Amino acid sequence: MADGPVKTALTELLGQIRDGKEIRTYLDRFGAAGGTSFAIFKLGGAVLRDDLETVAAGLALLNTVGLTPIVVHGAGPQLDEAIAAAGVDAGKKDGLRVSTPEVMDVVSTIAMRTTIALSSAIGQQGGHTAAVPPAAIRARIVDEEKYGRVGDPLAVDLETISAITDSGSIPLISNIGVDEAGRLVNINADAVARALALAFEPLKIVFVTGTGGLLDNEGDLITSINLNAELEQMIKDGTVHSGMQLKLEEIGKLLSELPPSTSVSITSPDGIVRELFTHGGQGTLVRLGEQYERHETIEDVDVPRLKRLIERAFGKTLPAGYLESLPIHRIYVSEGYRTAAVLIKLGDAVLLDKFVVDPDARGEGLTHGLWRLMIEDEPVVYWRSRQTNGFNGFYMSHADGFVRRGIWNIFWTGRPGLGEAASIIEDVVARTPSFIEDAS
Repeated sequence: MADGPVKTALTELLGQIRDGKEIRTYLDRFGAAGGTSFAIFKLGGAVLRDDLETVAAGLALLNTVGLTPIVVHGAGPQLDEAIAAAGVDAGKKDGLRVSTPEVMDVVSTIAMRTTIALSSAIGQQGGHTAAVPPAAIRARIVDEEKYGRVGDPLAVDLETISAITDSGSIPLISNIGVDEAGRLVNINADAVARALALAFEPLKIVFVTGTGGLLDNEGDLITSINLNAELEQMIKDGTVHSGMQLKLEEIGKLLSELPPSTSVSITSPDGIVRELFTHGGQGTLVRLGEQYERHETIEDVDVPRLKRLIERAFGKTLPAGYLESLPIHRIYVSEGYRTAAVLIKLGDAVLLDKFVVDPDARGEGLTHGLWRLMIEDEPVVYWRSRQTNGFNGFYMSHADGFVRRGIWNIFWTGRPGLGEAASIIEDVVARTPSFIEDAS
């Protein structure tokens, strides 16, 4: 493996991982998907202009651990500059670059140069790539009289691209395709990425951008979005709007045509590795996701299924009848029983007894949506977590306060009165352990 950025990326990655299990989980998951089914990356021209070495380091690191993402790139800023310098600018219509024969000469040249520059940068970091010829993307002309040689992708040469990934190399694909007459056609790079996603059905579709993810109204990063459960409310409360809303709706349409296992990540050049290999990620994770159910009584819940989920998440055993014996306040569970929150009554307070996600669903963003729903319903919630719990990082980032008592961290959300909090904290600490293994 090369020194420099790749070594830095690997060092930073390992610094995010406590015991190695996290990275192994993702390596096994991505490796099992096979070459072309791992991930499709879409790189904008601005990212390649401003952060080429960083992007190349991330992609080279993926390649050195045996992964071969399919990479699609644009070259918008580079084209703007080159077309202006050549004096052949025909303008834009409806957001599309009018691609006359003279413009296409520049477009094809810049696309090729951009591919070569990316290939060289990845190679210098120890990765292997192969440029995919334009003929691998068959296209139809949209409206030649109006837009020139601007096209939409019709078909993808699966055999050529698969042969590249099978050889252990990363396929590099530009925004140039070929029409039925064999002419070069200018295609939007996002449209190329979409066509490839529908053809290969990857686990991940990754958009690498300068912003590093989607931002809310206050400029803070939105770490995950469960479209089925959250998008409607996010539009209503103004968290997403305008261009971001359109982008998420487009992502939703794409994901609706792909397997449930597929997700979209929007991340920065220096966040590629962490977004893929850590549960916390570094960017915005978007999934079609699952709806969440609210239940006010245990009778409305599939108790055996919930018990299995909790035991899988903790790797421990609940006593018989444990859930049925709880003074239930409310239970939240995803429709697929892959994440759940069990709230109980503790005097006048609300205690989060269990907050779990299936081990196979970690990193999918399910817990973030569930947490948002729970906190919207309950302004003040208490819970405890052993100081050795690997989920404490999540709790720390979402709690409004916490104290340590013996082996426990006691957390809460909201702003309870000091006297109230002190009394409840002691009650929380005094509760007996839930699992059989912890009872002795």
